[in-house]
This record gives sequence, structure tokens and C-alpha cells, in this order.
Amino acid sequence: MILVLRPSGGSELEGRKPLPITVVGAARWVEGPEREAAWTVAAMLSARPERRDKQGAPPMTHDFDIHLPDGRTVALEVTSLTVPEVVEMWDAIESLDWACPELTFNWSISLQAATRGQAGTRVRRFRAKAPPLLAILERHNGGPFGDVLGGQGPERSEEERRAIDELRRLGARSGSPVHQPASGPALLVVGTVGPGGTVDGSVVNQGVWAAARSNLAKLLATQAEERHLFVWADSTDPGALVAMASFARPAAPRLPDGIDTVWLGLWQRNVNLQSYASTLWRVTPPGAWENLHVPLVRDYAQAVVGGPAAVDR
Repeated sequence: MILVLRPSGGSELEGRKPLPITVVGAARWVEGPEREAAWTVAAMLSARPERRDKQGAPPMTHDFDIHLPDGRTVALEVTSLTVPEVVEMWDAIESLDWACPELTFNWSISLQAATRGQAGTRVRRFRAKAPPLLAILERHNGGPFGDVLGGQGPERSEEERRAIDELRRLGARSGSPVHQPASGPALLVVGTVGPGGTVDGSVVNQGVWAAARSNLAKLLATQAEERHLFVWADSTDPGALVAMASFARPAAPRLPDGIDTVWLGLWQRNVNLQSYASTLWRVTPPGAWENLHVPLVRDYAQAVVGGPAAVDR
């Protein structure tokens, strides 16, 4: 399964590229979202994972077998709720040089965030066109003068109003000059802002249902006694992130026939040295979501494998 979990703690589901290893010892045996999920499930079930979907495997091979102590096998497929539009937007932000020698002040800018199925601000277009418009505002106002885009301001000249209107059309939602740089050119410090709302755990069930439907055929092709799906949630999906971080567990989700259990992990690197899952939920219909204690994944892998990358052999 193709995953992209961003090493900073946000999302990264992009190819099978392993994430940078920041913890010594057993961490090198569980790096990356797929292997992390397999070892998490194995630790919860006192089991041992075996990689199935590796080089040379036939099409429709599931990711892992989880071998239980009683001899039964759980087929495990790993996927995520990562929002590709958000990943694409942040890739664009991080790829650009935001130094602006034509400006006097550093600026803090919030762009319209991408959401699932909806692109955000066209980042490269904003980068090309925004600096001269910001320079107009600096020329008319002098020193730091607060947010010029997010609300009503003082009476402005026609040139200022046109600059502000164009910045809004380009996708800026707020913008404030901060201070003059101590050295070097001024910088645009760019973030994103999206719609607010109440915490609604149903968004988790909607995402899990879609993930289950997408991975059902692969799990049905197995001969295992049980079929489990592990789903990573991350910061690219604010609804799932807020629901899990606030423990707003919804009712039991609807799952397609053939999937016995769904695990849901909130991917947050650097929260602790034992796991990249800061929160772990599990549901086995018709039961409700359980909020589980995150296991000591690194210690468990160290105790079980006794050698590097044994799970992938």
C-alpha cells in the first residue's frame, strides 16, 4: 500500500520510501508507516509480523501476515487517510525560495488551505505575484501595521485597495508585516488556514469506510483466519486529527463483509521514542471503537526479531 507520512509529524504517504531513522536499535526494523503498523498490531496481539508484499510478490498480495501465538494468521493491509491535495500544497510551499529582497519587512502570510477533493491556493502563482503587491502596502504604511488582509482596516488609498484585493484573489487570507530582518533579504513565512467547525467523529467512520472499500479485494484474496486493516490518520486530515486528539470516538463504523477488524493510528513522530502512533483505536464490529494504550513498539520489536529487518525476509 502506498503511504506518505511526513517526518515532521504531519503526513507523508508517498511511495515506499522509508522515513529517516531517528531512534537507534529496534527503530531501524520498524521505520516507515507500513512496518510501524505491522509491529504495532503484533505488539498488541503478542504476535510476529511477516512481510508479504515485497519485491517479487504477485499482484494483490497483502502487506503482512501477523502470526498469532495459537497458530492462527491475521492478514494485515496498511493504508492511510492522508489528503493528497494537502501533501501537494505543502510540497509546493516547501520547494520554493521565499526570500524577497524587494521587501523591507518579513511577512507572516496565511494561504487558503487545501482540503480533501479541493485544491488550496495556487502556491507558485502566489509566490510570483505577491511580493510587488506587498511592497505597495509597505510603501504606504511604513513600519509593522497589523493584518491587512483578514479584516477591516483604516481608510486606504486606491492603490492599496487594489493590492489587497489582488492578494485575496491570489489566495491569501491574512498577512502581517512582522519585523525587519536582522540580516539578509526579507522572508515570507507561509502557513495555511482552512475552515473551522465542531469536532465530529463521523468523519473518521467516513474515511475508514472508504479505506476499507479500497482495500477489500486484496484482503479477500487471502486465506488467513482473520483480515485486518490498519489505517493511519495524520495532520493532513483535520477532521480525523481533531476527533482522535480529542477522543471524540464515533459509533461503530460500517465495514464491508470480509474485514474483521480495523486499527486506526494517529501518526505523530517525535511524540515518544517507542511509537509513532500517539493515539490508537480499534474496532471489531458490531462492537464500538476502543481507545487503546499504545504499545511499546520498539521494545517489542527488539525482543521478538533479534536481528535487523527480520520481518522483511
